[in-house]
Amino acid sequence: MGVSKKMTKFAKKILINILNKFGFYLLFTAIISLPFSNSISSILMGLMFIITVINPAYYKTFELPSLKDTYGQIFYLSLLFFSFHVLSIFNSENFSNALFKIQIKIPFLIFPLIFIYKNPIIKQNIKKPLLAFVFGSLANVVYIIIAALYRSIYIWNNKLAFHPWTRPYEFDFSILELIQNGVSEFTYANLSHFSHPTYIAMYITLSIAILFYFLKTHEFKQKYLRLSFKILIVVFSLIIILLNSRAGILTLTFIITLSLFLQIFKYKKYVSGILYSILFSSLIYFATYHTRISRHIQPKTTQISLQNKKAQISLKQKKNQKPKNSRLVIWESAFGVASENLLFGVGISDVKKELYNYNKIKQLSKNKGHYYDAHNQFLHSLVGLGIFGLIVLCLIFFFPLLLSINQKRYLLFSQIAIVGINSLFESILERSYGMLFFALFFFLFLAYSPSYEDKFKLKS
Repeated sequence: MGVSKKMTKFAKKILINILNKFGFYLLFTAIISLPFSNSISSILMGLMFIITVINPAYYKTFELPSLKDTYGQIFYLSLLFFSFHVLSIFNSENFSNALFKIQIKIPFLIFPLIFIYKNPIIKQNIKKPLLAFVFGSLANVVYIIIAALYRSIYIWNNKLAFHPWTRPYEFDFSILELIQNGVSEFTYANLSHFSHPTYIAMYITLSIAILFYFLKTHEFKQKYLRLSFKILIVVFSLIIILLNSRAGILTLTFIITLSLFLQIFKYKKYVSGILYSILFSSLIYFATYHTRISRHIQPKTTQISLQNKKAQISLKQKKNQKPKNSRLVIWESAFGVASENLLFGVGISDVKKELYNYNKIKQLSKNKGHYYDAHNQFLHSLVGLGIFGLIVLCLIFFFPLLLSINQKRYLLFSQIAIVGINSLFESILERSYGMLFFALFFFLFLAYSPSYEDKFKLKS
């Protein structure tokens, strides 16, 4: 009997070790594939959930978190937010769309349950999946640049011709005007391939935050590696500017400003901090005056003459040919709809329809055939779930934000800031790209950042 118990205990220990390693590799693969394929990452995280809950160590160490602990607060708030979406089915007219919206929010249900178990393999090797994400972002950047080059090269009169502009008359545009209006293969949606530019910009911005963090740890002392990190930060910043996402550029500015502030004032790296400040100030200046941001701060329009045409076409006229989609108009519609359905919202499946109907009745825009998105996650949740849904969502951001400031957890703070800022301009959590990105790194940094920062202490 004694031998049998020892054998059983030994076999159980081996099984736990195998499952822990399998869980780590699933996390690693899900993170590195996230910039390329949201579907693959979702499947891998689903497998990780199964591997985690069948792990005997999961039940041995499992206990419901306390409300006094920040993870416990987020654990219950996430489950509550998911429950609000489930209950909202009864308040939604489009049942199938409501089920789809719930499917997108599944990470709020399973990720708290995954990361409540502190996998020792993940705990000891947390830097590896973070480096994998940086590598995945870099591979994605290389791919979209090569794809843009491929689309820009033509055979013309038996000669190779390089023509990156997406419209024939744009030979007469200046390069800066082309970048500003996103009509090159190397800008905005033409450059991004796997998802919307805003989401790729979020991935790259988090990669920049991770690289800044690694530059401050004792783990990476090799000069060539540290130089590579610095070059990557500059390259990633340029790509975000080319992606031409206004929210992405604003988030980049915030993360770089925060990192340079720490570089100069906390770590006393005055020379490198000032040099980086000059470099990134130049990039931000370029981003401000020669991207889509400039449309909001430069009232003058540039007149562009077209060859073989007598008419003069201005950038303002060109812009007005597109459907009117001003965020101010959309937000006004969102507040109007929310004020009429303040307690329980209109239902998670009917937000766009109600915004469109409100806009049509109030005639806030002449564009009658465009279904509006709230373009703000907090307003979207207010319209769809009501005031209680909005409060829960704000608390999900607020409690970890306080924790990250009090405990100086840079990566957790960066993730909250990146998603929070972008959520002011896009409904980030209403698409699987944004939902998976937010939940995966949010709960990962919440669960594992303390041990990581204890092991690799920042230089003082």
